[in-house]
Amino acid sequence: MPSCCKECVDFLAEYLDGDLPAKEAADFQAHLDACPPCVAFVDTYRKTTVICRQKLAVSMPAELSAAIMTFLRERIRQ
Repeated sequence: MPSCCKECVDFLAEYLDGDLPAKEAADFQAHLDACPPCVAFVDTYRKTTVICRQKLAVSMPAELSAAIMTFLRERIRQ
């Protein structure tokens, strides 16, 4: 598991997604418990991904959605 802050970046996405094995996740958390700069980095990373999802989310126009659904229904019937 990470022996320095730079190595934590390699595990960050897996850690936040809950994909790290329990031992590695515990080691990562132990590093965070002792490293305020990494906590700040992780918090900033979390907030950035949330903001990006919110700002980049685009609603599909109703006409396009209806057209796609009609097309798919016709394809399924064939």
